[in-house]
Amino acid sequence: MLVFDKGYADYTWHNQLTEKGIFFVTRIRSNAKYCVLERRTVNKSQGITSDQIIVYF
Repeated sequence: MLVFDKGYADYTWHNQLTEKGIFFVTRIRSNAKYCVLERRTVNKSQGITSDQIIVYF
């Protein structure tokens, strides 16, 4: 599991990680093109705003 900030947006690298079965957590850039595959329930009182499985276009 990797965690990194949205300032590092290398979508080719993100895809390589996914192909290797490596999961990651990041804040997405506002201009990213993606589709939500799954929305997961979160406890917003813990500071988590959303938990989604996405695919980039």
